Amino acid sequence: MYGEPLTYDGLRVDVYQLSKRAGVHFSPHMARRFYARFLYQQGYDLEVIRLILGHEKLDTTKRYMQVDQKDALEVFRKKQPDFFLAEVKLL
Repeated sequence: MYGEPLTYDGLRVDVYQLSKRAGVHFSPHMARRFYARFLYQQGYDLEVIRLILGHEKLDTTKRYMQVDQKDALEVFRKKQPDFFLAEVKLL
């Protein structure tokens, strides 16, 4: 309803309706995952991201973000650009 505080359920319904009209699949949860990965790619520590997301366990945050070796190496290179003299081969 107009003029009433926005609730999570109301936001979720609005987002689903807008994404359907736009012809894309999108949800508030997808936005949350995107934000978490964005923070990680900016170099934020997983523990900080865990606290921001409100997860009790770090394993939940890791699984939630689907961080892989390539992602981790990219974050490391951003923080330490001069560390690698040659390209590192991933396992």
